[in-house]
Amino acid sequence: MDIIIETNPVSQLRPRISGNRMYDPKKVRDYKKYIAWETKRQWKKEPLQGAVKIKIDIYRDIQKTESKKNKKLKDEGVIRPTVKSDLDNYLKAVLDAMNKIAYVDDSQIVEINARKFYSYNPRVEIKLDII
Repeated sequence: MDIIIETNPVSQLRPRISGNRMYDPKKVRDYKKYIAWETKRQWKKEPLQGAVKIKIDIYRDIQKTESKKNKKLKDEGVIRPTVKSDLDNYLKAVLDAMNKIAYVDDSQIVEINARKFYSYNPRVEIKLDII
């Protein structure tokens, strides 16, 4: 099953602390809510049971200040993002948001294939399978 989240990806940031309570920063919290909403809308079945394999492609926006040549190379996938944010931080936000919707718990994920790209159409593409 494929799920496409049409928005600029947001990476998981360190939690904030207020008194003895920890919480996600607003930008991350809103992003996770949007992923959960889109997953519920697109995922038309019960959460997966058992071992899960997931493929995630992260498409970041192409910066407006780039040269035309670099923009073209980024759009074609020749130049890939090697700048912040880290791939694992993008994954953490997505996987946490899909808990109890696409799978019972993200501890079921036993295999991940993840990649970062640039695109004029920023998004996150997710493919889930049971192993």
